[in-house]
Amino acid sequence: MDIEYLDLRDDANEIVRASLPDSYVQAATSQLERTYGYSSFRPGQLEAVTSILSGHDLIAVMPTGSGKSVCYQLPATRPGSFTLVITPLRALMRDQVQALQARHVRAAFIDSGISPAQRRSIYAGVKAGEIRLLYVAPERLWADDFQFFAKSTRIDLVAVDESHCVLQWGHDFRPSYLRIGEFIKELPARPVMAAFTATATPGQIPQIAENLGLRQPVMVKTGFDRPNIRFDTLKLKPGKRVRFIRDWAVRHQDCGIVYCNSRAECDSSPSNSNAEAWTPRRSIPPCPKRTRNASRTDSSTAVRA
Repeated sequence: MDIEYLDLRDDANEIVRASLPDSYVQAATSQLERTYGYSSFRPGQLEAVTSILSGHDLIAVMPTGSGKSVCYQLPATRPGSFTLVITPLRALMRDQVQALQARHVRAAFIDSGISPAQRRSIYAGVKAGEIRLLYVAPERLWADDFQFFAKSTRIDLVAVDESHCVLQWGHDFRPSYLRIGEFIKELPARPVMAAFTATATPGQIPQIAENLGLRQPVMVKTGFDRPNIRFDTLKLKPGKRVRFIRDWAVRHQDCGIVYCNSRAECDSSPSNSNAEAWTPRRSIPPCPKRTRNASRTDSSTAVRA
């Protein structure tokens, strides 16, 4: 597969701008300011947006927090445009839709909690031009009602967020990821395709592109480095892990997430701590849906958990 590599780092590993037509830059920057209130793009965003607007398939390798979502959200703000976003997690759908609605961008998501009547209303909203972005999981693509909707709707852009999941999850417990390319082929008119990832390796990029059926995609790459994040690896005996978490929570007065290997460990680890600094909240089944949603909301609004 032919991939046009647009690496935005020079020999000194400094990010540089690609050469783009002034008209594209001006139009994209004006829309960015109107929608998000930003006067300039972050590295890689402008190149990704203009690639999409010019009708090129895209692969964007950009760090977490670098604004990948702007790259596929901004093109959807064009009059009459509709973007389908395929993303793995319901919490991500909910967060992004809420953020877009706060900016007066019409967006919606469909997950298992959306009733048939609500789905019909969303489909009608898309067809009427009232909804510009629709977020779904890959499994949704093959639902009968969604198939009918997709094949009777003009889709301008399909954005695959967290596209490394195609390889990391598609061969295991979420095989629907491997069928995204098949879904695109069955559409009456092929949309522009864009894949976004923060973690795919150079060897995985061609595999992702081939699996999704990208056509001569442009790759925008800004690297993986996050200077504001530090990674530490510690080897601790099982009996000392809870104490470490408790002591860490006392020292750091910020929001945090603890990942556990099992539900049992999730129950026992943080809740063994009586430190006032630590108020554990579960965000996994079989915890009630309302409680999970509250935990995610608290986390996203910086309530310590």
